[in-house]
Amino acid sequence: MKRNTLIDLLRFICAFFVVVIHIPFPGNVFHGFVFPLTRMVVPFFFMVSGYFLADENAERMKRRLNKQLRHIVWLFAGSMLVYFIVRILFIILQDPNGTPGNLLVLLDWNSWLRLLAVNDTAAFPAGHLWYLSALLYAMVAIRRALEHVELKKLYLPALMLGLLLVPLLIWQKSPHAANAPLSLVRNYLFFGIPCLMAGAWLKCNAQRILKWPRKLVIALPVVFALLTIGERWLIYWWLGYGSMVTLFSAMLLAASLIVLSMHVPAAGARTVFPEWGARYSLMIYIIHIIPLRILDAVAGAWGFRETSWYRWSAPFVVFLLAFGFAVLWEGTKNKLKRRKQANI
Repeated sequence: MKRNTLIDLLRFICAFFVVVIHIPFPGNVFHGFVFPLTRMVVPFFFMVSGYFLADENAERMKRRLNKQLRHIVWLFAGSMLVYFIVRILFIILQDPNGTPGNLLVLLDWNSWLRLLAVNDTAAFPAGHLWYLSALLYAMVAIRRALEHVELKKLYLPALMLGLLLVPLLIWQKSPHAANAPLSLVRNYLFFGIPCLMAGAWLKCNAQRILKWPRKLVIALPVVFALLTIGERWLIYWWLGYGSMVTLFSAMLLAASLIVLSMHVPAAGARTVFPEWGARYSLMIYIIHIIPLRILDAVAGAWGFRETSWYRWSAPFVVFLLAFGFAVLWEGTKNKLKRRKQANI
């Protein structure tokens, strides 16, 4: 199978959207019509993981899962450690005489229990890392399931779990559940597993999908993008809440983009962006919160946080800083790997 450069290009674009989720552009037009589309980013990354892990040969897929699980464990542990260190530094710089009470989460067994049980990272310094732990738990569940059943028998249970996400999303954003933790919907069970298995289904049914009419394949992302925007406005004006509820339509948008990439896999092949997406998108996702916090602290201290020029430029600055760190990290890692191999 030829390399799917379009899917890597989309990974690079989605990495930028991740930054935009956490430091959005100003304006009603952006928040009303563009921001809802960013909800497809995390489902897309899950589905891409499932797409690349999938294999109808159970033994090959289990080996891929084992390799990726080791990688994610070290990546999650290392990322959490980095963010704890950064949090300590911020506390020391902001209040040298203060007590870092919020770091006592390290000793709070309830926080660790919530992390292990429902993937609740809210009490930790890097809440956005829920994606890594949800990915880890979902892969563990699928790996264990493959010991007992074939991959194709997991699609229906995964779909049923995903459908449960709809009432959970609506209830979680309702006034009756104002204090409900986001981890109810942002977890591996109702979100991670269905998205991973959706990506796996797309990969294993590639021959059928490639027979779909080209016009349909092009129309699907447009339709689901409009549904994502429309769903956001409908629920917001009808019920008065629900920007997260658009997540379900956004999942369909993410799947349709992968289908599109299967039909035109060479799109973007003559640019550097697919390679950047393959190499750096995950690290940009992990690290972007650090330059975001630093830039926000500087803007607040110097009094230009609310200026128009800052709010329009900040997402680009944060993305470029995170991208630069990702390039530096990958270059250093590869250099150390080559040096280690040379010494063997």
